[in-house]
Amino acid sequence: MKSVLILGGTNFIGRVLVEKLLQRNEYTITLFNRGKRNAGLFGNVPQIHGDRETDDYLKIAEHNWDYIIDCSGYYPLSFDKLLHSLQGKVGRYIFVSTISVFDMESIINRTVDESEPILPCTETQKTSALPDAYGEKKAEMERILMQHTWLDKIIIRPSLVYGKYDFTDRFYYWLWRAKFSASIMLPNGGTDSVGITYVDDLAGLIIASLSIEKHHTTYNAITHDVTFKELLHTCTNLLGTKPSLISVNSHDITEKDIQPWQDVALWLNGDLRISNHRALHDYGIQFSSFADSVKGTITYYESLGWPACKYGLSIEKEQELITS
Repeated sequence: MKSVLILGGTNFIGRVLVEKLLQRNEYTITLFNRGKRNAGLFGNVPQIHGDRETDDYLKIAEHNWDYIIDCSGYYPLSFDKLLHSLQGKVGRYIFVSTISVFDMESIINRTVDESEPILPCTETQKTSALPDAYGEKKAEMERILMQHTWLDKIIIRPSLVYGKYDFTDRFYYWLWRAKFSASIMLPNGGTDSVGITYVDDLAGLIIASLSIEKHHTTYNAITHDVTFKELLHTCTNLLGTKPSLISVNSHDITEKDIQPWQDVALWLNGDLRISNHRALHDYGIQFSSFADSVKGTITYYESLGWPACKYGLSIEKEQELITS
């Protein structure tokens, strides 16, 4: 069986990926991580422990790999060192990037594909601590990867990823309200749309990247494009709840210093439309229905007992906006 090294693999995207790969029994899997986050997971899977931001990355180049899947790359300079060490040691490198490589303000309300320019990254941003310049760092890493012309590579750019093991609470912001709130603020009546990425479908796309023969280098990995009204209707229908959806004009929200995305999860005060045509065409893959993706996400949060949502506006602030 061919060998797969996964950088990360115990937190969110990587964890779902490992679970799905183990079900297939087609590859020998090894994980490289610090051994700190969810350290007891996958006890039967070989693991190399190290910090990729130190010389520990050299442990990776001590072996030959058919595939490396990078779910944990965030800093350009150490990434470049890693790639230089791997020449002749890896067959294909699959890098999980992000649509945050785009200038988000400039792409609102227009559809963009893989030809859209990506962000520059200054010398200061290359080494600044996350979450500063997250998109700029990822964009620089894409450029570095492209410079290694000897390497067979695939770059996958998800949007906001949701589903099992999501620790961000950004999709959960809406799901929790659909479950517990009597009334929910809906910016612009819920007509704005957002492209998002279901983690199970993302893992499926990454796994398909192991065997695809003819491929482009870069793929936008948006799996679902929904309006906020559609999102909430799907959530409430599946949960059997009937909250009131209260339309609030975006101007009334932003003039109170409420920030799109940071305070109102997923919402960018306009449409976020990222084309996934290339992935659908090249991979011939079929993503889950949105209802099924939400159903799977609900099952996960039910297993956790529906913890309080930590992201975004407080319920009190939201109700203040609704009633003002």
